[in-house]
Amino acid sequence: MAELDVGELSAKYNLPEWVVREELEETMSEVLSERFAYPVDVVFLSSGGIEFRSFRYRDGVLKSSKLDIGLRFIKPLMLRLIDTLAHRLAAKRIVGDYERMKSLVHRLVTGCVVNATPGGELYAEVGGSIGVCQRRDQPLSERGKYLPGQTYRFYVKRILPLRYGEDSKLEITLSRTSKSFVTRLLEDELAAADIFDVKIKCISRIVGGLSRVRSSERIPQKIVRKISDELKEKIYVECKRKRRLYNHKR
Repeated sequence: MAELDVGELSAKYNLPEWVVREELEETMSEVLSERFAYPVDVVFLSSGGIEFRSFRYRDGVLKSSKLDIGLRFIKPLMLRLIDTLAHRLAAKRIVGDYERMKSLVHRLVTGCVVNATPGGELYAEVGGSIGVCQRRDQPLSERGKYLPGQTYRFYVKRILPLRYGEDSKLEITLSRTSKSFVTRLLEDELAAADIFDVKIKCISRIVGGLSRVRSSERIPQKIVRKISDELKEKIYVECKRKRRLYNHKR
């Protein structure tokens, strides 16, 4: 049963072998129980073999007995077994991917462009998964200019697990037009310069035109200039402590 090889399934679905083995046991138990119309338990032995046990009431007492189920009983159920297992493992994978990626929501990530469709959708690899930046989330000056292999910084708007059987996947929505994108860019550059404890918020943004930012401390001009150049827009920063405005004009 090459289709049920634990090692190959582990690599295919990016899951630990013990998880695949557990799902295989439960799937075989479910399919065989349905076939024989009574509960069948499946256990993978350390020796490499498989043990089948049935559970039935006899004289009002639940009793377990070992079953001799050969390949001839399993072969007719193979298609059902493979299909059910694929759905189970895909669900496990998507849950694992979501747990791994959910901390990125509302944060800044770097993505590598994989594809840009004629309809304007931009697909980028982010943390081992594929995210999509819709046309509405792309600056006007960048639309139609993305090329595979290019890297950009994105703001992660949301991450949702979508289940479509074996094709389950994460929906990662990216943006380069959000006000929060400006905030995260400035925070990222400040952290890189070992400047912390600065509260920043982009209060308004006209993409490609002007972003207004409110900050608890003065932000070094070279950082403001760098983000302004990346976004191709003016950035005005209001420093609350200094109570004055300063800006960088491109």
